Parts: sequence; C-alpha cells; structure tokens
Amino acid sequence: MNFKETTELAALPDQIDACEQERVVLYAQLADPAFLRDGAAVAKAKVRLAAIDTDVARLMARWEALEAVAADAKG
Repeated sequence: MNFKETTELAALPDQIDACEQERVVLYAQLADPAFLRDGAAVAKAKVRLAAIDTDVARLMARWEALEAVAADAKG
C-alpha cells in the first residue's frame, strides 16, 4: 500500500462514524413533533439521510477494498 492509501484507510472509520452520528441526529430531529411541522426542513433532512446512506455505502466499500489491498500486501 502506498502512503495515500494507508492514510485513507486510517481515516475511513472516523468518516463512517461521523456520517452515522449525523444520521442519529437527523432521526432524532424527525422524531420531534415540532420539527415535523416544518415541511421544508423535513424534506431537507430526508434528502440528507439518503445522501448519508449513499456516503456510508461508498465509504464501506472503499474500506473493504483497502483492507483487501492491505491484506494482500501483508501476506
């Protein structure tokens, strides 16, 4: 693995965690009846949740790919 890949691999868990934490916040907002009264905010939150799902899937796939490269490099 080159330096860039090693650095990227090390950063991926934190990036995934940040996305998942943001998802928790958004779900908490969507559970708040006061928040639900703001249709535009709800729509924006739903769009962001979809984007987070896409981001997490992409980051997980990249993590798996880099882990495979790292495993090949070790053995």
